[in-house]
Amino acid sequence: MEDRQAISASAIAEELLEITGNAMITGDFDAFAAAFHLPNTMTTSSGTIVVEDEDHLRRVFNGVREKLKNAGITELVRFVEVAEFRSPTQIASTHISYLLSGGSQLEDPYPVFSIIELIDGDWKGVSSDYAVKPRGAQESAILGSGAPCPVRGNKE
Repeated sequence: MEDRQAISASAIAEELLEITGNAMITGDFDAFAAAFHLPNTMTTSSGTIVVEDEDHLRRVFNGVREKLKNAGITELVRFVEVAEFRSPTQIASTHISYLLSGGSQLEDPYPVFSIIELIDGDWKGVSSDYAVKPRGAQESAILGSGAPCPVRGNKE
């Protein structure tokens, strides 16, 4: 097993995004579930839920997959903007999510803030906030948020 502490916080966060994104698109619940610690807190603009057990996580997974399918989403593209160690066993990370259909961007990208912790030798997501306030115009201009989608070249 590689020394996870020697890897950057961004690399750890990117790996979890890759695993969970692929699992969501392919329907691999086991791979998805392995990336999370339970209980897990998820916040959206509608409120906060605490996913207490694997059955609840499966319901969330299946519900999100169904919504993605109904919206015609064929690919999740997510990029870590910032990830840093808060302690040797905790990472705070913000990533941007793009929802694509056949290579075209369907919705505006959105930020997600996550806490990742080292638990029993594995890095796992313990909470995610999908209700992060979008950037203001000045901040977007400064940070380059108006740039094309880095993968497909589509405008936001």
